[in-house]
Amino acid sequence: MGTELNGSALPDGDAHDASGRGRPRGSPAPTGSHRARAGAWWLRFVLWLTAAGQELAALLLPADCVVCGAEDSSLCRDCARTMRTATNRPFRSEESAPALMDVDGTVLLPSVAAGSYRDELAQVLLAFKNHGRTDLAARLAGPLAGALSAAVGDWPLTADRPVLVVPVPTSGKGFRKRGYDPVWLLLLTLRRRSAFPPGTTTCRALKLRFRPPWRQLSQKGLGRSARRANVRNSMYVRGRPGSARARALEGRRVLIVDDVLTTGATVAEAARALRSAGAVVGGSVVLAAAGGPTRDGSAQLTATSRKEMRG
Repeated sequence: MGTELNGSALPDGDAHDASGRGRPRGSPAPTGSHRARAGAWWLRFVLWLTAAGQELAALLLPADCVVCGAEDSSLCRDCARTMRTATNRPFRSEESAPALMDVDGTVLLPSVAAGSYRDELAQVLLAFKNHGRTDLAARLAGPLAGALSAAVGDWPLTADRPVLVVPVPTSGKGFRKRGYDPVWLLLLTLRRRSAFPPGTTTCRALKLRFRPPWRQLSQKGLGRSARRANVRNSMYVRGRPGSARARALEGRRVLIVDDVLTTGATVAEAARALRSAGAVVGGSVVLAAAGGPTRDGSAQLTATSRKEMRG
């Protein structure tokens, strides 16, 4: 399972060794083994309580399939099977995102998507993100894990310097409205299921800058130029410039994770902030891409694609 790094090593997380026992702060960097368990007792308790609450709610409360309306399941067997089929071949998706491509067709930031933003995947993701259906996190975690594995591909991984999986931060307004951060909740679900690719670890490195209410615009409904302007310089790396927390990203390979890719403005801004701290951004991974598969339409990552992702 992916572990999360923090303390003097990396921003905002908990340091663990490969066996899941807590590592004292200031000790050597953790291994990032995919078999590691959450070391902090409070985090293990929160994960257990969340899972237990979801299972209890599923038993006591009636639930209908968010796609077809079938009774007794938040996602019925047929719709779940269809969604799995639609997300079992991750694909390169940056060509449909203008912010990730240069005018001459050069890839500025590679992106891997688990599936296209349509049909069952879109409905499940909307219910999870905007309608409080956190019980669907487990259903979406599988496709995200597959996309992460495809993006990492055959990168040469080392235990002492794992690839950092950095989520795009949610806004304060969005968190207050939902009560949770959708992308982070998915990563927590992956951690609880030991589903992170070997040699990867989570790192909540990014924060959103404060903006007055009249400048807090949603990306939804904005055009390409307006989306870029809306997120420009909106993110920064945790820790003061030059601090140990900020310097911990220097030279580290990073994958950015978000839920949906449209114009790519949000992940491009995340990449800018991480690169400003010296991180080597290999690309982004998303659950769904609005544009669908690109290039030759292949849903498999080629050797060339993986080389580009490695940078």
